[in-house]
Amino acid sequence: MPRFDFNPERLRVDSDGQVGALRIEVTSGALLSDVTGVLDYGYRTWTILPDPSPAPAVSGVISGVPVPAPGGNEFTVASFNLEGFYDTVNDPGTSDDVLTAAAFERRLNKASLAIRTMMLMPDIIGVQEAENLATLETLAARINADAMAAGGPDPGYKAYLEEGNDVGGIDVGFLVRLSRVTVDGVVQEGKDATYIDPNTNAPAILNDRPPLVLTAEVQGPTGVLPITAIVNHLRSLGGVEDPVDGRVRAKRLAQAEFLANLIQTRQLANPYERIISVGDYNAYEVNDGFVDVIGTIKGTPVPADQVVLAATDPVNPGLTDLVDLVPAAARYSYSFDGTAQVLDHVIANGHALQRFSRMHFARSNADFPESYRSDGTRAERVSDHDMPVAYFVFPGAPVLRLNGANPLPVECCGTYADPGATATDADYGDISSQIVVTGAVNADLVGSYEVTYSVSNGYTTTTASRTVQVADTTPPALTLVGDSPMTVEVGGAFVDPGATADDTCAGDLTGAIVASDGVDPGRVGTYRIVYRVTDGYNITSVTRVVNVVDTTPPVVSPVLPTSSVLWPPNHQMTTNVQTESAAFSPTTYRVHAAIAWRAIARREASVFIGNNPRRVSCSAGR
Repeated sequence: MPRFDFNPERLRVDSDGQVGALRIEVTSGALLSDVTGVLDYGYRTWTILPDPSPAPAVSGVISGVPVPAPGGNEFTVASFNLEGFYDTVNDPGTSDDVLTAAAFERRLNKASLAIRTMMLMPDIIGVQEAENLATLETLAARINADAMAAGGPDPGYKAYLEEGNDVGGIDVGFLVRLSRVTVDGVVQEGKDATYIDPNTNAPAILNDRPPLVLTAEVQGPTGVLPITAIVNHLRSLGGVEDPVDGRVRAKRLAQAEFLANLIQTRQLANPYERIISVGDYNAYEVNDGFVDVIGTIKGTPVPADQVVLAATDPVNPGLTDLVDLVPAAARYSYSFDGTAQVLDHVIANGHALQRFSRMHFARSNADFPESYRSDGTRAERVSDHDMPVAYFVFPGAPVLRLNGANPLPVECCGTYADPGATATDADYGDISSQIVVTGAVNADLVGSYEVTYSVSNGYTTTTASRTVQVADTTPPALTLVGDSPMTVEVGGAFVDPGATADDTCAGDLTGAIVASDGVDPGRVGTYRIVYRVTDGYNITSVTRVVNVVDTTPPVVSPVLPTSSVLWPPNHQMTTNVQTESAAFSPTTYRVHAAIAWRAIARREASVFIGNNPRRVSCSAGR
């Protein structure tokens, strides 16, 4: 269980505690010299009551310290407790304060100065303790007008606020700089939520000032970044130490668990959402021993033996309080009886944290005396809370890599399988599942196609294209019908058996086959028929060999002699019969010969006369 020592080294100076002494106005960091007086003990603190004379010397009084200007690649999200920012109208439904016109004008001017010159006009401001929407709208209009009057552009602040349950009439809201931010939606959460009041064991209203959720897109140098901001104002610490009345402790725990569950629900619904929760949490960055409010919201509640009321842990992955990343000496936004403490926080989930750059507090309230509140010409002390301003950087582009070849060849009428792509992002890691593919490929049609891959990290979209070349590189299949070589007898008939053709894409191309000149069956020789076919991209040819041959021998038959010339006359065959006996007289024979070519041929045959063979020779020509 934590113990606090109440800073015993702290020494109070009650400057007008003695009669005749003058009130001294100082700021944090001021130096009091020559302090002489009475040592007193009050409010659990040693206190000096200075003598009226000589008065202490004061040096080192400071003025408000603005936050640094954001860089060109940064945007800012801030919180501002306006401390009872009421208007001049009495709201009978609440116990509100009613300001005079002059007082309201002074507060408007001081708040405008604080936002413009101390906070440097953050893109999104979560405000607390604004009375109503009309009041916040009036402040937005004043900021815009003052900015332009000072020679700058119109920041375009717009107010968003929903009425809650606070009996004092104060609410949470947003001031959004529309010149750079596009608002997608503003939703109040948990207005009707209840918790069990331990004093009555009955349900009671949980959220006096229900959280307000803003979803928006911030314009960066090269894109827009979606973010979600939640503004909160949790139950104060007043009464948390009461040993009997446990209502404050129970309510603070229930509110912390409600907010933790709200953030966790959003993280589960959209694992890529960047969530930034801001506001007056009325809680330290450490466990106070009664309820570990910030630890519960972050998802790191302390064990039950270190706190009066232990919390559940619904948040996974956990959150980060950006206050923890601020140098220790700068971790304060409020001063309570001289003790600096943090009540105002900016809490980010993992994806928002990856964009986090730095955080600063606009120092214009906690370090300054109440007397400055009445000075409408200066920004200091419009509130009792300093304003945390968190800086975030816009992300770079995701890295998109194509798998496979580019350009990618695909055979026509084959199968096209997209090899896909991979994508990585500095914030989200592997986001390949988020790649969107557009463009169609018709693998049955030759042509060039473009397939586009795009992936976004919510801010920048990376695009890559692949060219898919569907080509027909497969020639048609050409098949001869019948034999090759073929043999044809001279003088016979030749019928070309032809061929068939088939193509993967074009189908049956038999009708498109073109054959070369045919075969002359009347002439002995070797012929080649070339068949060709094309599918429009490829040509296939095959050759058939046809041999025209003469395999039929001549036929010799006797004829009646007519003269010295055999029939037919044009054969010009002459009798050349040699006999072995003079008793035989010359005999004439008709010799039929099938002669295919014009030539002189000499033929001999054995001729039987009676039982005696005789040799006959003849010559013929055309």
